[in-house]
Amino acid sequence: GGGPTVDLTPVVEGFGGGSLVDVIIHYNAYIGDDPDPGNALVTADAFLESGPEGETLLQVHKEGLFLLEYRIREGQSGGGSPLAFEAVTVRSAFPSIKSSVVGERILPTDMNLLDNGCMPFVKRGLAGTGNTFVFQQTTEGPTKWQIFPLRPSANPSDIEVYWPQVGKGLQGTQDLPEVCWYCELDRYSAVWPSDPQLNVRGEDAPPVNLTSHTRAQIQYQNPPGHANINARQFTTLAPGMATIQYTDEDPIEGGETVSFQVVDTDDHADHLVFMNWTIGARIVDSVHDSSCNDGYLFNADAANYDPQGQVYDPDTMSGRVFPINEGIVEMWWYEQGTTRQGDPANVCWPVRPVLYNCIWPTTPDRCIIIANQTGSGAFSATTHNNLSIYEQGDPALPGYNPNEEHAIWNTNP
Repeated sequence: GGGPTVDLTPVVEGFGGGSLVDVIIHYNAYIGDDPDPGNALVTADAFLESGPEGETLLQVHKEGLFLLEYRIREGQSGGGSPLAFEAVTVRSAFPSIKSSVVGERILPTDMNLLDNGCMPFVKRGLAGTGNTFVFQQTTEGPTKWQIFPLRPSANPSDIEVYWPQVGKGLQGTQDLPEVCWYCELDRYSAVWPSDPQLNVRGEDAPPVNLTSHTRAQIQYQNPPGHANINARQFTTLAPGMATIQYTDEDPIEGGETVSFQVVDTDDHADHLVFMNWTIGARIVDSVHDSSCNDGYLFNADAANYDPQGQVYDPDTMSGRVFPINEGIVEMWWYEQGTTRQGDPANVCWPVRPVLYNCIWPTTPDRCIIIANQTGSGAFSATTHNNLSIYEQGDPALPGYNPNEEHAIWNTNP
């Protein structure tokens, strides 16, 4: 009781060029006819009804075995003759309890029920059936009919799916169009993945760019309102978990493909790595994906780096960062994660905030003895061009270093 109806329209309407047919239910001692046709509250154990778009639907309310006859409709060649028969066994629905992971495709027990051209029927969990726990793609594309959990649930009754298989039928004079029969019922709990995509955040940090995808939307987030997507830019106001759905046009098979990424946003301070760094040396990181950017200089307005050399642009996160005095510089390094489907997400996420303690080198590149007045010695014009002495004397601005050593350039006599 309460299971999905079976759509017989492909056979009735002769999809694929077949004959139009009528469906006859052959009742028996197990599956009986309507005992009181005049009473609207009493129906047959199995009966046909019309769907909202004129479909021919089979509804069954009792366990048993019965026979369907597909008879060629009058007015056609062979009208009134049987086209085919199909024996139907009806069993009570006893659900299996299964687990699932948010963002990953829900699977049946019998893997032969996947991708067979039939639509799994989501009894509970879809939008419009109560609280939304799953998404099912209904548009054309490689992921059509696939089902994905959107949020955690410890209660398997929140997600209920009937899985269909293609009927075989007792073939008559020609092959039958496919009819999908529901043969497995499963209920699912759902948990967050153990390896969500990390996203570190901080005040005034840049958004995460999602424009590599045609559409991106947050399907679920906890706490509510901590994350937002606007113009395919992902921003956060606080730590939290979010399920992001990507929708893209498929260049090979056509239609649309959906994929998911579960994002765990944490405060950058909870993931800091501490490291000493030499003043004057470009800050780099071996884990960083350089195809994303050149790293994000956090709190650049107060950072202890060279802002005058125009070698790093905080807005585009492009260029090189050089510490110029003792103090702290914080850099965020990025990675391109994968979707829950195992494909490259093509989205760059900040995952590794490093706090660099900038110190003078123990062995300087050159040594100047003030008393001998010879200076540093000559610099090669082929390897050193446009030389300048760094000086920024305003402590309220980034890169404060007032050249307290009073260094100057001189030309050798």
